[in-house]
Amino acid sequence: MLTRLKKQKKKQAKSHALATEDVGSEAITKPKPISAAAKAAAERLRQIQENEQELKRREEEEKKKEEERRRLEEEEALRIQEEKLQKQKQRKERREQLKAEGKLLSAKEKAVKQKREQFVEYLKQQGVVSTSEGSLANSSFSSGLATRKKKNNKSNLKEDILSTDIIENSERNQDMETKTVIQEFVLDSWEKAVDYEAGSKSPNVSTKNIRDLVPPKKVDGIADTNCIEHIAEESCEDLGFRSPVCCILGHVDTGKTKLLDKMRKTNVQDNEAGGITQQIGATYFPPEMLSEQVKKVEADFELQIPGLLFIDTPGHESFNNLRSRGSSLCDIAVLVVDIMHGLEPQTRESIGLLRSRKCPFIIALNKIDRLYGWIEQNWSSSRSTLSIQNESTRDEFDTRLNRVLLELSEEGLNCDIYWKNDDFRGNVSIVPTSAVTGEGVPDLIYLIAQLTQNYMGLHCLQLNTRELSCTILEVKAIDGLGVTIDVILVSGILREGDTIIVCGLSAPIVTTIRALLTPQPMHEMRVKGEYIHHRFIKASMGVKICANGLDDAVAGTQLLVQSKNSTPEEIESLKEEVMKDMGDIFSSVDRTGNGVYVMASTLGSLEALLVFLKSSNIPVVALNIGTVHKSDVRRASIMHERGFPEMAVILAFDIKVDAEAEVEAKKLNVRIMKANIIYHLCDMFTKYYSDVQEEKKKEKSQKVVFPCILKIIPQYIFNARDPIICGVYVEEGILKPGTPLCIPEKDNLMIGRVTSVEFNKKPVNEGKKGQEVAVKIQPFASDTNITYGRHFDHNDKLVSRITRDSIDILKQHFRDDLSKDDWKLVIQLKKTFGIP
Repeated sequence: MLTRLKKQKKKQAKSHALATEDVGSEAITKPKPISAAAKAAAERLRQIQENEQELKRREEEEKKKEEERRRLEEEEALRIQEEKLQKQKQRKERREQLKAEGKLLSAKEKAVKQKREQFVEYLKQQGVVSTSEGSLANSSFSSGLATRKKKNNKSNLKEDILSTDIIENSERNQDMETKTVIQEFVLDSWEKAVDYEAGSKSPNVSTKNIRDLVPPKKVDGIADTNCIEHIAEESCEDLGFRSPVCCILGHVDTGKTKLLDKMRKTNVQDNEAGGITQQIGATYFPPEMLSEQVKKVEADFELQIPGLLFIDTPGHESFNNLRSRGSSLCDIAVLVVDIMHGLEPQTRESIGLLRSRKCPFIIALNKIDRLYGWIEQNWSSSRSTLSIQNESTRDEFDTRLNRVLLELSEEGLNCDIYWKNDDFRGNVSIVPTSAVTGEGVPDLIYLIAQLTQNYMGLHCLQLNTRELSCTILEVKAIDGLGVTIDVILVSGILREGDTIIVCGLSAPIVTTIRALLTPQPMHEMRVKGEYIHHRFIKASMGVKICANGLDDAVAGTQLLVQSKNSTPEEIESLKEEVMKDMGDIFSSVDRTGNGVYVMASTLGSLEALLVFLKSSNIPVVALNIGTVHKSDVRRASIMHERGFPEMAVILAFDIKVDAEAEVEAKKLNVRIMKANIIYHLCDMFTKYYSDVQEEKKKEKSQKVVFPCILKIIPQYIFNARDPIICGVYVEEGILKPGTPLCIPEKDNLMIGRVTSVEFNKKPVNEGKKGQEVAVKIQPFASDTNITYGRHFDHNDKLVSRITRDSIDILKQHFRDDLSKDDWKLVIQLKKTFGIP
């Protein structure tokens, strides 16, 4: 029993100990209450973790999308490449098939074949060759072309037989009518006849334009071409296509010249012998270069134009002169617009100029490489380049493009980017370009070629050998050549020995062409001796003409050719025509004999300068073109003798000044102002003239008297005499310090001179009409005792005492300071004081 009690006690003690331990553990493990800051921090941590997980998920999705896009682009590029290879393979197979069949002809052979067929057809119509002989000729010609490599000797023999048969046929026909028909054919269609003879008798003579020949040697610094026979020279003049002339227009710093420079470097970087030829004031792009760039846009495009002549128009102000004559120097124009700035003042002027001349043009939206995040692809199509840009870059491009489209629509133009343009005749095409990377240049060349071939029509580019259109761009003195003229030949042909008539400063110049020169391919014009000598030049081309007596030739005028059979009346008519431009420009001279002396480099730049001077109301007393010489300074110094020393100024635009002329100018006190920009030159003169006028105003300010009529305010009489201080109301005119006042109703009683004027208790330089001001009037002499209240009162009006001299000073130096009402008051006071 005792043992059992002990066990129970032990058990109870053990249970009590376990209970105590559980209570202690609960007290230890019971959490403490959490603060609000801790809860907020925990919540922020949770949100950050969720955001990081969401961002990571989005990045993974973007990465997958980018990988998918790249995969699709690679597949598309691979597909395009495969299609391109397939087309090349098909063209190659087709070429091999034509070659096997003997039908593969070059463009030159096709042209020769067509000309010969036309020639034979003409002879059949005239009865010179029978139908059987004509068919024999055609069959022999076709056979000769089909087997020209395998049976060359046989083909030449058949051609010789054909020529012999035709000649014998014509000799056997002794009828006079037949002879007349043959003679008329030779006169009217000599190009085709000579082509036929040249092809059959002189196969080694090239019928290409002489400008494509490479000179074998140089003579006296000028490369001389091979001696070309007369028959070959005439065969080059067959009616073909001339190169289109393209002018570049736009605002300053839009990248016009840089874009042209980038285009010039297309083949220069590859150092190819047939690269771009530098021309005088122009750049000629050969068809090989054009074809290479066009294929980047459309591989199957067939280029038909024989080249492209680019003229940097803003550098040659003759463009304006041609517009005034109603002529057209360019076939198509490129208007360069800065995508970052949109339309600017000169851009709008260029649009107006092109629309007035109805000249088709393309807009080059330049500087796309400056868009944020732009990915460059040198010399690629802008359409393909835009497709690889980031979405943000494309959005910025679309935004800026839409802004330009809106500005163009305000000018009345319907425009669209060229690959979205459905109506090339009605809408102006826009080509995105970069003059830095060359992106868009292939598109620009492609579009020019497409418009000239498909929409303008090649008939517009038909070479006309009888109508000459030639414009003088510059007159230069070249060492070893003398004074030469750089011209742009737009239509027709120039030959050595032609008698030309050009505009001179005082009289027309009639002279004979001694040499026709063009620069060497890929060489600058200014490099001495690097010229190719030609027997003749075919349009369109820039050429340097060497002749006698060109010292006074006027740049910017037209060049005419005198035919060998011209009558004296026709020659006089040509002389009058070339001098017409100078006659028009001399009508701008001020007949009063007061004005500045204006000189410029070309007739066009002189016209532009005169227009600006006229808009600025700057009179012109004399004109000249070329370098400033001592004689020009002496003519300008006449203004000192005529009493207008401020007009003894020579405005020299884009020309040089002779050293002797500068010395003479200092001696005769003639100011010579030089600038290469019209606006800068006019700003220089305007600032100079305003400074001179301000100095004169300061000198004459003590003598000038402004008209005014004052009413005395009786309640504001501060001092009645010596000096009189009172308040007045300005009824009419302008009240200035120094104005002498009088009272006309009291026999022109002289009150005194105004020494100061105050308005609202502050000194002012003038009191205007309708103002109440305080004046201080000092008597003219100390012994004069003029007193308010005794000699005059508030019923008398004070009037400024003007004189003949003061009126003359107002007219000469203060005309703009007076309003129309003020001048009416001057006329009224003249009658009051009896001034003549």
